[in-house]
Amino acid sequence: MIPSAFLYIIYGIVYGITAPLRAFSDVELPEGITSAITTMGTYLAAVEPILPIATLLAVLGIILVAETSIFVYKVIMWLIRRLPTQS
Repeated sequence: MIPSAFLYIIYGIVYGITAPLRAFSDVELPEGITSAITTMGTYLAAVEPILPIATLLAVLGIILVAETSIFVYKVIMWLIRRLPTQS
């Protein structure tokens, strides 16, 4: 009873906050973009047995996460070295 009341309160708050966004009409992609995405899917389906696209995207994601982590680490270390010397 109490958890459901708590969830209803959260739902009401989120529903109230998003009310201005829900007032807009639905967004649709133009027909050209939709057909381009469909065509790209058919081309990638033909290449999929030779070159697994899902695996390549997963590896690319892992590499991007690693590189971003290294960049954030370097920025934080630069700030740690830089801030004590400021007067």
